[in-house]
Amino acid sequence: MKRNYYAFIVIVCSLFSVTAYAQNNAEITLYDVRRVNGVHEVFSITENMALMVPEWNPEKDSAPPLMLKQVSVLAKEWFKKNYPKYQGFDIGSIKIGRIKWPGMTKRWYYLIDFSRLVGDIGTTGEYVSIAILMDGTIVRPEIIQTR
Repeated sequence: MKRNYYAFIVIVCSLFSVTAYAQNNAEITLYDVRRVNGVHEVFSITENMALMVPEWNPEKDSAPPLMLKQVSVLAKEWFKKNYPKYQGFDIGSIKIGRIKWPGMTKRWYYLIDFSRLVGDIGTTGEYVSIAILMDGTIVRPEIIQTR
């Protein structure tokens, strides 16, 4: 009888831990954009990934956990590695966004757009975008063709 009781306890505990993992592994959309060329980009992470992002309160903390200089270096290294044949692209914009999920009001990410430069002017329509979490994790978008 004791053996059955212990087996029951182990099974129940296992179910709770699987449920807790599944809840913490929910998908969070960071950013969602539809480009003029018909491409739909969705940047998402799991809740577990979001929980690893260091907290930052822009109203109280003087600097974010990941400084812009670090973001620029990480982004450019990633771009050169993943798009070695793309010439004339550079960072066109860097935006900061809050992870929109319950209990994560102090967790942020950067959204970086690379655009083709003609002279010193960025052109429209040719973009490569990535997100970088405040822990340095790079997030590529899921690309959905809508046309």
